Amino acid sequence: LGGLLGCLALAERFAHPGARFAVGHAFEGPVGLTACAALALALQARGLPTLAAGIDRHVGLSAWPPVELPFAPGDELRPWRAPGLGFTVAPA
Repeated sequence: LGGLLGCLALAERFAHPGARFAVGHAFEGPVGLTACAALALALQARGLPTLAAGIDRHVGLSAWPPVELPFAPGDELRPWRAPGLGFTVAPA
């Protein structure tokens, strides 16, 4: 779909009254998962109704070093204040 900016551009192009957009992931690591959350929040900030489908911690994250994800998974995504994706991964 052209990456995060491409997805944002597609949603803006096809937005119409009643349109809703779903943002999800395919068992991404912490960087990809948080980037999907950022996309969902960017769509919401532009007034595009968004279903953040499946943006939550999952069993596949156990393959990565533990990291506190900056958004509040569960019923509602919340923006974070830290720059970038809001976390740092320590070198292995």
